Amino acid sequence: VQTCALPISAPALRERWQRACEAWRALPGRRAHVALLESALESLPGILQGRVAATTVLFPQGSMSAVEGVYRGNRLADHYNAVLAESLLAEVQGRLRADPGARLRLFEIGAGTGGTSAALFDALAPWAPQVEAYVYSDVSPAFLQHGEQHFRARAPYLQTRLFDVERPLAAQGEPAGRCDAVIATNVLHATRDIRQALRQAKALLRPGGVLLLNELSRFSLFTHLTFGLIEGWWRHADAALRLPGTPALA
Repeated sequence: VQTCALPISAPALRERWQRACEAWRALPGRRAHVALLESALESLPGILQGRVAATTVLFPQGSMSAVEGVYRGNRLADHYNAVLAESLLAEVQGRLRADPGARLRLFEIGAGTGGTSAALFDALAPWAPQVEAYVYSDVSPAFLQHGEQHFRARAPYLQTRLFDVERPLAAQGEPAGRCDAVIATNVLHATRDIRQALRQAKALLRPGGVLLLNELSRFSLFTHLTFGLIEGWWRHADAALRLPGTPALA
């Protein structure tokens, strides 16, 4: 076993880190990111040794509070959610111009904590009577419970459903070809085969329906040291299509 001396002592390194965190926390919309990263790094030895589950660090006691601020309430996430909402509204308005009596069916894959959903429910408010269903889906019942608790009152058309985009629709009792729009925000990268995941998303759509995709497109040290600690982050078996060291696609 070889060891090497650090160019800076551990106490000095920790002091430097704490000063950096104080500066980052002062930046608009970064407080939640810093808090999540600090928790992950504090627990990193235990996670790497298998003594601590990364999910218990990112979702303490099953709570979504540690990650919610990463998905909304900061300028970057809010910007992309707003762009996605504008795109959805353009599709909704176009659909209703072509068929004023249409009943819209929308399907979100991997809705998670609802960071994107919240923006879409606000945008859809004027057209709520025309929305037959907004399917808020995820692979975890905990996220579905979160969606029911936080969004049922503002989205009467809400339907929560367990759904795995890697499994055939028929095996999950999900009809094909019915949705006007499928929404997927930062979720399709966490699949073994991105081509198959996209095929499954497409199968949900009616002719002329649209996939609204918001995805990672570069390596990020922050995500590597937080969500990258979860096993599902590394599910992909099609590494030739992904950016090196990340499940993201260019």
